[in-house]
Amino acid sequence: MVGTGLHALTVSAVLHVSDEPPILAIALRERSSAIEALTASGRCTVNVLGDQHRQVAAHFASRSRPRGPEGFAVGAWTLDEWGPRLTDAVAVMSCEVTDIRPVGDHALLLAQVVDVDARLPLAVPPVPLVRVARQPHGVG
Repeated sequence: MVGTGLHALTVSAVLHVSDEPPILAIALRERSSAIEALTASGRCTVNVLGDQHRQVAAHFASRSRPRGPEGFAVGAWTLDEWGPRLTDAVAVMSCEVTDIRPVGDHALLLAQVVDVDARLPLAVPPVPLVRVARQPHGVG
């Protein structure tokens, strides 16, 4: 995201909640520094990872990784007005933040999708990366 500097994180849950308008729900740790940045910028980019992105997911899940531009040393990135885009992501969604609500020990961010780059058709279908039992797994 931009506006308050570059921020990125790996989240354990992204959920499609509405078709019209297209809305995602994204779960964030309640103490995540990203919440303040998301509130300030009002926008975010969701990079959908494939099995080949395990290292990227682990890097951005680490609390000890460098912050700011130095934190984007893993993966190939571009930057647009919505935020950082992983160049080989399965899909990239540009979103406007519509609400952030506390839920238990997390915050639930609601974001309206304004643009999707699904990188289709692909010669080889992607293997999605999902989190099961606190570990990344390719599903396919």
